[in-house]
Amino acid sequence: MTSHAGTTMIRVFIVEARALVRRGLSEVLLEAGDLTIVGESATAAEALRRIPVKWPDVVLVDVSLPDRSGVEVCREVRERCPSIRVLMLTASVDPTMVLASVLAGASGFALKQIRNEALVDAVHDVAADRSLLPRAGRVTVLGRLGPTSKSDGMLARLSCQERRVLDGVVEGLTNRQIGALLSIAEQTVTSDVAGLVTKLERNAGRR
Repeated sequence: MTSHAGTTMIRVFIVEARALVRRGLSEVLLEAGDLTIVGESATAAEALRRIPVKWPDVVLVDVSLPDRSGVEVCREVRERCPSIRVLMLTASVDPTMVLASVLAGASGFALKQIRNEALVDAVHDVAADRSLLPRAGRVTVLGRLGPTSKSDGMLARLSCQERRVLDGVVEGLTNRQIGALLSIAEQTVTSDVAGLVTKLERNAGRR
C-alpha cells in the first residue's frame, strides 16, 4: 500500500477479458477514494508478466480467461508474490471452482453483479488479509463434493494423503503447517495442492 495526501492507497490490478467490464470495475473502485488501479490485463499471460512488476496489493481475477483459467493465474501469483491478495470474479459460484480457488490461495469471491459498495468492501477486506470465505463456507463446499454430490463423489477418488492435505486447507492451515502435521516436506504439500487444483478444475469442466 502507498500513502497519498495522508491517505493509504490500496493498489489494485484487474484481470478481465472484456474491456467494458474492466472499465466498469475501474470506475467503481476509483470512486472509493483510497483505491488506485495500477494495471489491467485481458489475458493470463499478460497479467503474469505485469503483476510482478506493478506489485499491487490486490488482484481481481476473472475465473474464465481466454488463454488460461483464473485459478491458474491465482496460483502463480500467490506462489511468486505471496504478499499479493487475490479476489476472484465470477458470474456464478460453482462449489468445485470455489474450492479450487481456495486451494490456489484466493482470499475470496465476488460476483460480477455485486453491488458497487459491496465490491469496494470486498477489496478492502482482502487487502486487510481478511478471507471472504471463512472455514464454515469451506466445509460447506467440501461437503458438496462428497459421495452424494453432483460432482460424483470426487473426494472419494483422492488418495489418503491428498484428502488429508485437503482437510488441512479447509482448516485454514498453511502448506508449512500441513507438512509439519503430516510429517511430509512443505514442497510435497505444495505439489499435492497443485494436483488437487488440477483435479478440481477438470472435475468442474466435466459438469
